[in-house]
Amino acid sequence: LDVSGRYSTADDTSRKVPLKVVALHGGVPYEPQRAALRGGAAVLVATPGRLLELIESEAVLLSETSTLLLDEADRLLSAAFAFELESVLKALPPPAARQTLLFSATFPYASRPKAARLLRDRDATVRLRLSSGDRDASDGDADGEGSEGGGSEGDGSEGNGAAEARGAMGQPRR
Repeated sequence: LDVSGRYSTADDTSRKVPLKVVALHGGVPYEPQRAALRGGAAVLVATPGRLLELIESEAVLLSETSTLLLDEADRLLSAAFAFELESVLKALPPPAARQTLLFSATFPYASRPKAARLLRDRDATVRLRLSSGDRDASDGDADGEGSEGGGSEGDGSEGNGAAEARGAMGQPRR
């Protein structure tokens, strides 16, 4: 992910307004990332570990966060990241006060109850199934849970090639 560029958006008057984007991740010195946060950021892209370090040192305050986006949400909702995710969630406004987007190429059934508590009642689920020719690309077992075939809406079997995006999208849940 390249977040080093300059980004902009149109404001109410259709003028371009620059957005400050800051990337936080391990494997690089701590202080330059901390310095990049001075004055705030419109978009913060972070790994859980480095984000928590900066929250604990009070270099990052998430109390006014309006949108939370979790990429690879199935992994972040797993037991391996439970402590980190809970710690980040405590620093955020409650789900009712923020938009939450969850993205995952696979979304095991076991992750769905955990995901549901991050979302608001009015949040929508968008499920995409990719196919190649006559074979449904969702056949297979990408998430290692032994799913049989492509599965159907609500049966919990998400296979290879299935993608799910969950979040507040201005649409009622169906």
